[in-house]
Amino acid sequence: DRWHVGEDPYGILPVTVGTNRMPYLPGLLFSHLPAWLAGLDLRWNSVVYRLVWGGVLAFSLRQSPPNSPLRACAILLFLNPYLTFRHELYFEFDLLLIVLFWTFRRSQWAILALCLWTRQWNWVIAPFLWIGLSGNSFRSKLVSLASITGWAVAWGLLFWIVLGRTTSLDTMSIVLSK
Repeated sequence: DRWHVGEDPYGILPVTVGTNRMPYLPGLLFSHLPAWLAGLDLRWNSVVYRLVWGGVLAFSLRQSPPNSPLRACAILLFLNPYLTFRHELYFEFDLLLIVLFWTFRRSQWAILALCLWTRQWNWVIAPFLWIGLSGNSFRSKLVSLASITGWAVAWGLLFWIVLGRTTSLDTMSIVLSK
């Protein structure tokens, strides 16, 4: 463990062949932004995002009916030891997006599109959410698909304008270089 021997845990780690240069999606930058802007250790983002999504979820549960999908979301996020004790710097922002998706139904397609620009695992989840939530008619599925596509293109253009790229091997260097 690099930290225990006094080395910097943030940086490019040598591997057997080449270096560990994973491409990050540009939305992942949001998962580091609060602590980075405050000049704190990046692990504080987990605390910040957990407090935010926990607060949003707790407030929303008080106003939701007993059969709300938010109840299942709360059980999954608060009682699942795999999610509760996970030590990943990127994960809490994704959990915040999931809570926002289920809380703000009118903005769910914009939130889902942002999820697609944040983590590759959301690419697996998104088609099932689209099929399950877009309605039964062909027209409603087509409209929701157009909405997701439009929002995904809009987020992609925003990232391209701000960062100059839509995927990058060195997007995280913005955070790691501070």
